[in-house]
Amino acid sequence: MNNIVDNVIRELEFQAGIVLGSFGLNADLKSIQNLLSKESIDKELKDACHIIFRTHFIRQALIRDDAEDACYNLIILWDHCSTAEDSTYNSILIESIDKLLKVTNKKTQTVKNRHLRVLELNKMNWSIDAISADTGYSRRQISRVINGHTKN
Repeated sequence: MNNIVDNVIRELEFQAGIVLGSFGLNADLKSIQNLLSKESIDKELKDACHIIFRTHFIRQALIRDDAEDACYNLIILWDHCSTAEDSTYNSILIESIDKLLKVTNKKTQTVKNRHLRVLELNKMNWSIDAISADTGYSRRQISRVINGHTKN
């Protein structure tokens, strides 16, 4: 999961870095903090600074294994991306979620199909070893599926 989050953060930071570069600025956290406190700043520049600022704190929270802080900063980042002047930030987040859903749905369907196959083979009185060879499940997994100890 951390790889997925890291890839999304990296894409957002890259996009924000392009904007900062167009203003001749580096993605230095101290400089960005100073820019965020200013009232009169270009909206596009402020968005880029905010993205860099929040992604930095998400990374730090993940390093500390602080889920609450990471979620808090992610929610604020999401809110900001959805209202940013540049719609690219929001597009990055939406595309990432769509990719994740495709992978997750595919894996979920595969698991359901394997569970149904275990139940089907069990009805045909196959041995556990034969079911294991056919599905790739261990004896324990087969037992859990047959006895109804799975979520689906």
